[in-house]
Order: sequence, then structure tokens, then C-alpha cells
Amino acid sequence: MLAGDIAVLSGPSLEKKFTGHLTEIEVDSDSEWIGMALSEIDLDSDKLVTLIKRGKRIVIPSGKTVVKENDVLIINKTQK
Repeated sequence: MLAGDIAVLSGPSLEKKFTGHLTEIEVDSDSEWIGMALSEIDLDSDKLVTLIKRGKRIVIPSGKTVVKENDVLIINKTQK
């Protein structure tokens, strides 16, 4: 870790059978998601936005959270 890093110290227990992975998606200026609430975005049922990096802030999202330009969405995808 480096100075200024943010560590998330909470999460599910990672058992041997855990097969999910995290992906970062940066919302650029031409994204159709800008201005949309997370509940309005059509993600596959196996994907969940678990965290948003917004500048130097960390946002724990709900379905009402509105996506802004330059947000970085952390998406958890579980594999079936």
C-alpha cells in the first residue's frame, strides 16, 4: 500500500468455492450511463456495482445513486 491508498476492510468470507471477480469501469464523457440511477442501468443479474470511486471520495452505492462523468464503478461479477 502507498500513502493515500484506501483499503476496504469489509467483505464476504472468501471460501474455496468463491469464483467471482471485480472489474473497474471508468465512466467517460460519452457514456450513456451519465445521469442514470444504478437501478436504471441494465446489468446482467450476476453483476453488482459494489463501490464507486468519485475523485478522491469512495461512494457505497444504492440503487438510487446517480452515475457521474469520471466515476469509476467497481463491479462484482459472480460466476455460475
